[in-house]
Amino acid sequence: MPNRAVLKASLLLSKWSMHATFMQKLIICIVAAFLTASIIQWAVVFIEGADDALNAGYKKDEKTLLSP
Repeated sequence: MPNRAVLKASLLLSKWSMHATFMQKLIICIVAAFLTASIIQWAVVFIEGADDALNAGYKKDEKTLLSP
């Protein structure tokens, strides 16, 4: 059986538990949005770099395409 002191402590802690205020929630959302945007931007740059690395040999300039 659990100790009575542990049960009393858990009841007291649940009674006085803290909740995030509006400003704290706003800051959490701003940080999460910034991290999400950073990951998306990193992925875009990574894909563009990989595409350039793979297709660098196939790119041609306008002179070779227009000359007879």
